[in-house]
Amino acid sequence: MAPLTRRRKNALAAAPPAPVIDPADRISKLPEEIQAQILSFLPAQEAVRTCVLARTWRHVWKFTRRLLITGDSVQEVREFVDRLLINFASLDASKIRFDPCEEFDNGDDIYPYLDDEDTSSLNRWISRVLECQIQMLWVDIGAQGYFDAYLQMSNRLVSRHLTRLELTGVLFICRCLNLDVCPALEHL
Repeated sequence: MAPLTRRRKNALAAAPPAPVIDPADRISKLPEEIQAQILSFLPAQEAVRTCVLARTWRHVWKFTRRLLITGDSVQEVREFVDRLLINFASLDASKIRFDPCEEFDNGDDIYPYLDDEDTSSLNRWISRVLECQIQMLWVDIGAQGYFDAYLQMSNRLVSRHLTRLELTGVLFICRCLNLDVCPALEHL
């Protein structure tokens, strides 16, 4: 080993210290692919929050292959999801799940509903995840039998890669579902 010269000593002193991992933190020692797999089981908001844990976690969420988009309401996560979906070029699966919690009072009864802006956002998110060449898509809008709480799909589902599709609480405006444009679809 070469002796340390004054220049090397100064360079080593100026270099940022290596990230220190707490011995009890075994997850940070796992390969990034495994960390991303673990994050794929979390809702997207929580997965992204892991970036503040340590420098080693800063970009791990961007490598998840599955995306769970959920929340109490579409309004609550609209801006977050719009920015989030820009970061993905390819995904294996996506689950979009909401219970329409916005309610309006009609006398004694309370009805959940999705407004036009919610519907537009959900349609846009579905189109975007389909562009990410996903193989599995689950959309679950907890409509609970209320017509105003169903997601009214206005775009066609077009994907060469989609193999599994599960829709709950979704109505198609055209009253038809043409799956000829999804040649790989095996499970509906």
